[in-house]
Amino acid sequence: MVLWILTAVVLSWSLATGGATASGFTVDAFGQLVAVPLIAVAACVWWTFRTPANVGGMSRFGISPLLPVPLVLIVALVALQIWPIGLHSAGAALGVGSTVGIPAGAALPGDWRTVSVVPMATMAAGLSPLAPIAVFLATGCIDRAGRRALAAIVVGIGMISLALGLMQVAQGDASRLRFYPFTNTSEAVGLFANRNHFSAQLYIILLLGGAWLASRVGPLTRSLRRGSQASLELAGYAAFVFAVLAAAALSRSRAGMALTLVAIVAIALMARSAGRSSHRDSPRSSGALAMIIILGSASLFALQFGMQRIFSRFESAVIEDLRWPFLETTVAAIWNSLPFGTGLGSFVAIYGGIESTAHVFRGYANRAHNDLAEVLLETGLIGAVLLALFLIWFINRAVRVWRQPLDDDQLDGLLQRAASVAIALLLLHSLLDYPLRTTSNAVMFAFACALLLPAPQARMRAPVRQLEPSRRRSESSSAIPAVAPAPATPWKSGTEVQWPDAWQGERAKNEH
Repeated sequence: MVLWILTAVVLSWSLATGGATASGFTVDAFGQLVAVPLIAVAACVWWTFRTPANVGGMSRFGISPLLPVPLVLIVALVALQIWPIGLHSAGAALGVGSTVGIPAGAALPGDWRTVSVVPMATMAAGLSPLAPIAVFLATGCIDRAGRRALAAIVVGIGMISLALGLMQVAQGDASRLRFYPFTNTSEAVGLFANRNHFSAQLYIILLLGGAWLASRVGPLTRSLRRGSQASLELAGYAAFVFAVLAAAALSRSRAGMALTLVAIVAIALMARSAGRSSHRDSPRSSGALAMIIILGSASLFALQFGMQRIFSRFESAVIEDLRWPFLETTVAAIWNSLPFGTGLGSFVAIYGGIESTAHVFRGYANRAHNDLAEVLLETGLIGAVLLALFLIWFINRAVRVWRQPLDDDQLDGLLQRAASVAIALLLLHSLLDYPLRTTSNAVMFAFACALLLPAPQARMRAPVRQLEPSRRRSESSSAIPAVAPAPATPWKSGTEVQWPDAWQGERAKNEH
């Protein structure tokens, strides 16, 4: 219970306050501070159930032995980049050392160098994933019911952000409901500073909400056939879908709207598979058909209502869009930063020193607007290997959750399928922007990754484990013929001892 409460606190705080992309905000520091005890508690739970003294160990309770891997990898990567171990310095190769306060190619005393061009920025970047790692580690130790409740928190806070975004557009550019000084003033941003990151939250909550309704396809089908109040439930979900698509259109995020439509297709597939599982004699059900009609109508609504706002950005922003110059310059710098990269959090310093004069603009490039390129620049071959390992794990788990049949309680399997689609969409979105650089989206990404792990199948309490051996001993001893009945329990129900009639009368009096 303590683990779930701490997880809910960290998750709620990160979703409510983690919409900025820049580091150094007090709310981010507080979230990282709160994440530390959650990591400690989750690590204790994981460690307790991996010890050989426990009967069955982790395999019995379904806890993955790989849970601490992301935390270990982050600590090892940061230590490698900030510890002076005399490895190749990318700053010397790129000639940008002078931009961060040291001469280009300069060595530390004793000719020792750090891999990172800006070690302090690397340390700060190493602290930023604390909240996502804490949520991932804790969710992996939480059972199915707890995960459902956490998913409800994600959707609930997402709906608050959605309502806030609609009010921001209604109040205009001078709305005081925009909580960040550097933000998009003419679009819906919700609890975020950037419209693209707000749109990422929208298709995540759309997927999680779609998993819930898809799990209701069977009951809805039976209710619709009886003419009950199932139509109210469908109307509520229709309002939810239309609201999400309206907010996505008001955000004017081109990639966000495209990925939201992909999410709608994924939800339709989940509803169809849930309908088949509920009615094996029929490939379709009236509940699944009603849900697909709602999704199709909402898609037409989005195309009619939102595409005009989306296309207006193509008219003025295609030529002025600096994503491609950012990507071109970053890719060119990757080769000179191999094999160890320039260090986490070093993009601003690096790009300022290698920026082409043809692409200079008022302001500075805070991100590469392509997280794959930025990760490869900052981490080199190590980051490439880690990304490849993650993609192998993700593809393997995603294929498994989509292939395995849904059980009678379909919600858990559908949540896993929704999580796999959410991860894929965030990865695709990261090729054009940097949604995972916000704490809020990073926490939702970590939560979705944890949902792909098998949930603990039994209540994790030591007394239950301690009772198992004695229970087995009692069962084995029952096979031995009893010499005499136990005097303390002579009249329990179900006994096979034949008592005298006089004793039976005394037994009846005692029972009354």
